[in-house]
Amino acid sequence: MCKMHTKMSVFALLISLSVISGCHNRYIDKGFVTGQKHHANTATPNFGWWYQEHLRIVNEVKQGNVDMIFVGDSITAGWAGEGQRTWDKYYAPRNARNLGIGGDRTEHVLWRLQNGAIDGIAPKVAVVMIGTNNLVNEDITLSEEEQEGLVEIPASAEQTADGVIAICKTLQKKLPFTQILVLGIFPKADAELEHPEEMDEEELASLEVQKVALGKMYDRVQKTNQLISQIGDSNRIHYMDIGQFFLEKDGTLSTEIMPDLLHLNERGYKIWADAIEIKIKELMQKSEQAKREFDTFLNYRHGLYGPMGLYATGYPYRTFRSARYCW
Repeated sequence: MCKMHTKMSVFALLISLSVISGCHNRYIDKGFVTGQKHHANTATPNFGWWYQEHLRIVNEVKQGNVDMIFVGDSITAGWAGEGQRTWDKYYAPRNARNLGIGGDRTEHVLWRLQNGAIDGIAPKVAVVMIGTNNLVNEDITLSEEEQEGLVEIPASAEQTADGVIAICKTLQKKLPFTQILVLGIFPKADAELEHPEEMDEEELASLEVQKVALGKMYDRVQKTNQLISQIGDSNRIHYMDIGQFFLEKDGTLSTEIMPDLLHLNERGYKIWADAIEIKIKELMQKSEQAKREFDTFLNYRHGLYGPMGLYATGYPYRTFRSARYCW
């Protein structure tokens, strides 16, 4: 009798975690901020070198042994450049994989996730930081013909948040045991500094960009982040805004962290890793615990399964199978 009670308690715990807590985030259920389909939340491929880079990532992921993934654009891809030393210290030992591709917008990441980038793996944690390339222009009223002529299609804060939500929904569905850490878009100035690596210290100083006052673009980033933050449910999807760690005490942006006022240097990647480390440890443990609980449930499966297709709790197995994808 005691064993049966234990079995019932285990399954009841799993049902409460998956059905009650995991599936009722109203922003995830609703799907989108705007309630519409548009370019930022519609999976769209890119071409040329981008597709070859996608195939490289797919082949790398197929090798398995993936406990952590970073999803994003060139800022994420930079872990393999300026951030390599920090990556080797924090993430290589955790079997992490870098899924960042330069120039990606939300629609590109969506396509990659739906076309092999995360197939066959079950990482404990996924870190998502995407959207800065959607916020490229304040003019969001261009006609379709005008947009077709643009390399970067501008998006509003609402549209960009839609894209991030769609990415989280895809990760949630395809990776049922993965804890998702969504980061707010990092701060950036109104205009990117072109080729700062070709300038010497005197040239940079003469441009008076060592500390840059953040303008309208930063306001759009903040608005987008406020919308993105609402998808966090503290169960499977967790939101963090670490943008303040990249700013000076007076609230300005320094080229000593972002040389071109957009991408991070080695110091910037160290700041990023330090800012999320406590949360990463927490989510790794949470994912491991969830997997152990599910394995425990499977061990009890035959003992709880009745002739009418119901468990002792009264829940059919198909209900649990469906619900666990929201857990």
